[in-house]
Amino acid sequence: MRVLITGSTGFLGANLVKYLKITKPDWDIFGFDLKDESDENYKYKKLDFNYQVNWKHEFMEFEPDIIFHLIGLFRGSEEEVYATNVYSFERFIEGIRDSELNTKLLVMGSAAQYGSVNKNENPINENHPTKPVNAYGKTKNLQEEIALKFYKDNDIDVICTRPSSFVGNGVSKQLLCGYLSNKFRSTENIIDIEISNANDIRDYIDVRDVCQALLLLQEKSGISGEIFNLTTGIPYTNLEVINLFEKVSMKKANIVYTQQDKLHSEIWLDGSKLAKTVNFKPRYTMDESVSWSLH
Repeated sequence: MRVLITGSTGFLGANLVKYLKITKPDWDIFGFDLKDESDENYKYKKLDFNYQVNWKHEFMEFEPDIIFHLIGLFRGSEEEVYATNVYSFERFIEGIRDSELNTKLLVMGSAAQYGSVNKNENPINENHPTKPVNAYGKTKNLQEEIALKFYKDNDIDVICTRPSSFVGNGVSKQLLCGYLSNKFRSTENIIDIEISNANDIRDYIDVRDVCQALLLLQEKSGISGEIFNLTTGIPYTNLEVINLFEKVSMKKANIVYTQQDKLHSEIWLDGSKLAKTVNFKPRYTMDESVSWSLH
């Protein structure tokens, strides 16, 4: 099996490479990203996704059986986010079409596609309307629409995913668990934490469980054109997450709330479709994930 991972040196990409090398040692892995070279031993090419790449040529040179498309710009100007998540992706999938290869494409979306929801609508399943409120969510929604259009119009084998918030060693500091991991690695016993409020509710998933889910989906036949939430389905308030970090690190948080009077938001995902389709079961508890993230 020949596998292409876009964004292979990023947080999710690097973990997926490691996971595949363990679970599928006979698979031929190829990746690309912006780093000069990869730390892992696999075929790697430095490539800027936003440049005018001849994707047809790239695909025909490697001839991947499956593609994990993990590239996504989370922060930056609106112009930069649209360029990476929408316009460059459209050229990328056009290259798949033009190569005429029988390739399975998995596209990584985001729970941000759902936007704000009423708390009584939780947990949110894949049929819930998407109403993204920020540029990242909007562009990931457009990316998904493009992917599904190519599935319908060009018979490209596409699976779309919408993961909840990641937790794990090395997760971005722009996400709550990454911010807390960085803070609680301090040698101090009292950790200063600044957060919007105590009561926002989200669900979380260990990146190692995400890797498991992605592989299960790519190995499953007959699900082209489908969308899957990637989640444990377990909601946590901001304060509950902080308390977990306190428990695991055996330190105390000194919390400053910057928007405590703001109406808090609640959203968590329904993962029953994924569980039913590929028999997905998370392997890691939140305590285990937090412990790993602090190493």
